[in-house]
Amino acid sequence: MPFVQMENISIFLRACQQPPLNLHQHDTFLTVDLYEQKDPAQVLQCIGAFSRAAHAANPSRFPSAI
Repeated sequence: MPFVQMENISIFLRACQQPPLNLHQHDTFLTVDLYEQKDPAQVLQCIGAFSRAAHAANPSRFPSAI
């Protein structure tokens, strides 16, 4: 089960760096940051950047950024 969870995190991170989101490397986190709770602040930064990018890419579907 841990492998599947880590793979899902990796898929999310790859999706964040591809269009239409195009998050910068400094806005993402490492898989261990989330899975092993190494850097929760970086995970929160990524969620915020994801929210802003999703809002910018499709404001009708994501009406506000967090």
